Amino acid sequence: MRYILDYRDTNYVPSALVRINGYDVTNLMGYDVEEYDLSYDAGRQADGVMRLNYIRTCYKVILKFQPMYQSQVTAFFSHLPRTAFPVYFFNPYKGIYETITCYRGDRAISLLSNIEAYGPFYDSLEQSVIQL
Repeated sequence: MRYILDYRDTNYVPSALVRINGYDVTNLMGYDVEEYDLSYDAGRQADGVMRLNYIRTCYKVILKFQPMYQSQVTAFFSHLPRTAFPVYFFNPYKGIYETITCYRGDRAISLLSNIEAYGPFYDSLEQSVIQL
């Protein structure tokens, strides 16, 4: 029986660190993963008792890119939809590759230089994708 690699399989190691909506994200230096708990109607009551109605754990993946030219930045953002999309990444909290449904969050970019022959050159780019 032949084994066909499937990016939804937790044993598959992709060529890129992260895949967004089927697109292998290149030029990554790495990424940070933030884990947070989602709760409903949580807070401290008047008698001092803390109420916590835990719903689930969610993730925020902060992509950190190597220096890039304008064409590379434009190519990346052309693959980042404004709707919900799947993100495939290695989750260090669980120790597995997994796919989560996300929306695009904050992004920051720093212009390093603008060389006439090559165009804008960016020193750093960060893009957050946040689980729905």
